[in-house]
Parts: sequence; C-alpha cells; structure tokens
Amino acid sequence: MKKKLKEIFTDKKMLSVADFMEYALYHPVNGYYMNQHKKIGRSGDFLTSPKVSPVFAKLIARYCLDHWKNGEAELRFMEIACGDGAFASQFLYFLREMDEEISRNLKYIGIEKSHFHQKLFRETVEFHSIELYPSIADIPSFKGIIFSNEWLDAFPVRIIENCGEEMQEIMLRLDGDEIKEVKINRVDEPITEYLQEYSLEPQQGERIEVSIAMEREFKDLMRKLEKGILLTIDYGDLDGNCGKRGSLRGFKSHHLVDDYYKYPGEMDITYNVPFHVLRKIGLNAGAKELLFQRQDEFLMEQGVYGELKSCTSPDPFSAEKKWNRKIMQLMEGSGMSRMFHVLAQQK
Repeated sequence: MKKKLKEIFTDKKMLSVADFMEYALYHPVNGYYMNQHKKIGRSGDFLTSPKVSPVFAKLIARYCLDHWKNGEAELRFMEIACGDGAFASQFLYFLREMDEEISRNLKYIGIEKSHFHQKLFRETVEFHSIELYPSIADIPSFKGIIFSNEWLDAFPVRIIENCGEEMQEIMLRLDGDEIKEVKINRVDEPITEYLQEYSLEPQQGERIEVSIAMEREFKDLMRKLEKGILLTIDYGDLDGNCGKRGSLRGFKSHHLVDDYYKYPGEMDITYNVPFHVLRKIGLNAGAKELLFQRQDEFLMEQGVYGELKSCTSPDPFSAEKKWNRKIMQLMEGSGMSRMFHVLAQQK
C-alpha cells in the first residue's frame, strides 16, 4: 500500500483526505477493509457491539419483531456492512427462539463490499434464505427493515478548516517517506452547498468533516426504502461540530491513533457520523422519525438488564458470570453504548 501511495502522490502531488481514505480503506487488494487482515474482535483492531455481547443482536431482533408483528414492515431484513456474519448469526438464532414462524418466513439480505468478508459471512451464517450483494446499488427497491451498525463512520471525508478570513481544505502530500497535511484555498461548490444545507459553521481554528459520499449513499438508501424502517446505529455528533482537530482518527490494535494518515491500509479510519444530516435527509424524504437516542437508552428500553442471569456460583469464570460481564461491558458508562446513537426512520 505504501508503494502504491507513493505512485499516487507522484502523479497527483496532493490528495484530498477523501481520496486518501478511498485508497487506504477500499483499495481492491491492499485496502484495510478489503484485505484478509483480521479487523474485528479482541485479536483485531476494534470491537463492535455484537462482538461484546450477543444480547445486542437479541435486543435488535426483539425491536424488529415488534414491528413485524404490528404489520409495519414486510418480512425482509437487510443488513448493510454485514461483515463476517457475527451479528447475523446471533440475530437469526434469537429470532428463531422468539418466533419460529416469522423466522421461517424471513428473507435476509446482506450488503458487503469485501469479498473476504462475504466468504466469512457464508461460512458463519446458516439460514434458509440469504442473499448477499456487494452494494446497495444492486438493490432496486426495498420493503422491510434496513439495519446498519458502524457502516457510515468510515465513508471518505474531506476536511474543511476555518482559518479566520476564509475556509480552507486540508490536503495530504508526501514529504520524503512521510505523509503531511497542507492547507489550500479551495472550498468548492459541493462543500459550500453541504455546509449551507446542514447549517454547519465551524468556528475559527475548528475543523469539520464533510462526506459527500455518505450523504449521497444515505439519500439513495432512503429513496429505495418504499415501505418499512431504516434503523441506523453508529457513533457520532448531534450537530456536526467536532472541535479544533475534528473527529477523524485511526484505530490499530485497539489503540487510538490521532494521525489518521499513518499506517495506510493497516488500520481503521473513522469519524463521528453527523446524525443531524441523516435526520434531515429522512425528513426531506418524507420519513417519520420513530426514535433518536443513545444506544444505552435504546438497549434499556428493549430490556437489556432483564437478560442478566442469576448466579450463585462463586466461580468468577462461570458461564453466567461471563454472560453478565459482557452485558455490563456493553452498558458501562465509559463504553460504546454512551457514544453510540440509534436512529429509526419509517416510511
């Protein structure tokens, strides 16, 4: 990947942060999400809620089941960025336990760009009706429930900084063997329109991430949802203002890396999802907002603490105590559930 980036920088002199992320994360061979490096789990670079506790998938299944029983959505479930199938296998297992008839009639659609993860998904998930596609572009329209967890936080972004007299864009250039930031006096029309549309005004010295690709993809998804529910879970901001350094960062071996341009192709790069953008897109598309809340609040409403198991064994490594610890890890105050938000929109 580093050799490839040197070639790209030689040709282009400078790259936008969005172009850099596209290469670093999605290059067909060496991109972080596309290669065969283990990414999720304790031996990877980061944890997701399904990897912390299977109760997460159980509570999502419970939420969806309520809407299916009420006739608010057809018996189709689409998971975007379905990864290695960890969530799907847990979700389908618990759904079968809760309602065998609905499970028997459900169609499960997975969207996964990485061929490596598609292979892992097929090896992990056993279900009577599964369809896998590389992109939502392959789905003409949809009726049912669309779910994503940590999908939007890795879309390529451009970085804009308020430098006082004018807005400038952060670009990247190669200085010897090191990648460095450089500011240019270029804020083009798509950026200006985005800032105006979503009322984004970074203060002097502050940065803001703009993902035109994320906005376009979410609008497309909202258009394709004819009837049903779009359930989006991710970590993010309520107003899109991320402070002086913005929110773009890397994760490698469970450690935060402030310099997002280090280790291209070898670490995850993410940013805080601007939920106010998603909410406005839904509003403009005529969708009804069912809920918007922190993940821990959502899980409490779905009965997360009712999943704790009684345990009289003094053994700290008993199955029951391990199960309970995972639930508490999912809900702990400094953990992911307080940083994540849940948005449910209905058409």
